[in-house]
Amino acid sequence: MKSASSGLKIIDVVSDTGQVLGSLQAITADDLKDDFLLNRLCEWRRSAKHGFLTVFEPSAESTLYYLENISLPDPGRILFIVRDASSRPIGNIGLCNIAAGEAELDNVLRGEPAPAPLFMKYVIEAVLKFAFEDLGVQKVVLNVLSGNDSAIKSYLRVGFEVVRTQKLLRTDTDDGFKLTPSGEPWKDGEGLPGLVLMQIDDASFRQRTHAAA
Repeated sequence: MKSASSGLKIIDVVSDTGQVLGSLQAITADDLKDDFLLNRLCEWRRSAKHGFLTVFEPSAESTLYYLENISLPDPGRILFIVRDASSRPIGNIGLCNIAAGEAELDNVLRGEPAPAPLFMKYVIEAVLKFAFEDLGVQKVVLNVLSGNDSAIKSYLRVGFEVVRTQKLLRTDTDDGFKLTPSGEPWKDGEGLPGLVLMQIDDASFRQRTHAAA
């Protein structure tokens, strides 16, 4: 398997008809000097904070700290800025826990209006293509809260399948709270949402891609 850093590049976001709708640009150390981009990342995270397992009030400082000390130094993690065809940043998406055979899709967030219908579907497909073809993984997994119906529908549309849903436990923190998987099955109607594990393998993705071509 190639390391995440070995595949850094700008990736086109392409529709089913072959139209280039935008691009994915890997965040690098140079982006840490871009105050506008850091502020957008912060605002997007703030607006969608209840869609994550760790809920807190983000700031420009905490965003910079995350990128500088957690995201960029980790060889098993990569974070992309999602841009439209005019290079306007509209969201972010990433891969983490990249290891031999597997990677996890995370930080999927659209913070600005999409430039085209199904745009985020094509964004996710572009990341999957990168993971399977450039990084050489065989499977991509993701975790999503059970109440996030629109995200789950998007993942199903791409070809992800539900593996299981776990019960979550809440721990309060100084500036918010953290949800942790319990390992126990989740039942609909419980106080907290469940954590839905989904996955797609290389063969299934290639089959769907060829069928759509």
